[in-house]
Amino acid sequence: MKVFPDSDVVIYLVEKHPDFGPMAEAALADLQSGPLVTCAMVRLEALTLPIRKNETRRIDDHRDFFSIASVSFPMSDSIFDLALTLRAKHRLKSPDAINLACAIQAGCDVFLTHDRDYKTVTEIRIVSIRNYATP
Repeated sequence: MKVFPDSDVVIYLVEKHPDFGPMAEAALADLQSGPLVTCAMVRLEALTLPIRKNETRRIDDHRDFFSIASVSFPMSDSIFDLALTLRAKHRLKSPDAINLACAIQAGCDVFLTHDRDYKTVTEIRIVSIRNYATP
C-alpha cells in the first residue's frame, strides 16, 4: 500500500516522539508495503524548527529520512490547482492542502495523519495514527 505521511507523522517518526512515535510506527507497520511518498512541503514543515534552532542532529536525522525512507513527489501547477480546490472545499490550511494534493496525484492509497482537519475529505483514504493508540 502506498502511504503518504503528513508532516506531523514524519516528525513523530524521525524524532521518536514518546507518545505519538509508537502510534505512527504501528500505523506504518499495518499500512505500508513500499517506500513512503512525501513532497517538498513535508520537508519544509519537518525541518523548519530544527533549522531555526540550529539543531544539527535533528536536521541530519530528518535529511536522512527524506533521502533513505521516502520518495519525494514533485510539485507542479496541477498539484497547486488541486490543492486550491481541496483547500476551498475542505477549508484546509495551504500546507495541508498541498500535502493532500501531492498524495492524491502520486496515487497514494492512504494519507496518514494525526491532524483532525481532514474529516470531510473523501478524495483519498485518511487514516489517523490515533487509531493505533495503545490502551
